[in-house]
Amino acid sequence: MSHILRGKFCGAATVGERGQIVIPAEARKAYGIDIGDKVMVFLSHHGNSLILVKADQVTRMLSDTITQLGRIIEESSRDETDKSRCDSATPEGRSEKTSAPGELKQTGRQPE
Repeated sequence: MSHILRGKFCGAATVGERGQIVIPAEARKAYGIDIGDKVMVFLSHHGNSLILVKADQVTRMLSDTITQLGRIIEESSRDETDKSRCDSATPEGRSEKTSAPGELKQTGRQPE
């Protein structure tokens, strides 16, 4: 609760009969909340407070996250491609001989 009290107090609101609250004018002005804006309501991870976020901010955050995930996937894919290229060549640059289908590789071990 102490982290909440470190923020700026902008006023109090009363929950009406239909569950509605009025966001204090100072808070609306500070966060650019205008008439008709959609606000999303989240429970804090502690479960003892509500978090209000403008819907367009949530959309922007999700869009940025998806973009970052796409970059991570591309980089990971490139790294895997580069790794597989390195693994397929011997130090002399020759490809290793592979067994033909149905042919057993010689391992020096006795069959079990």
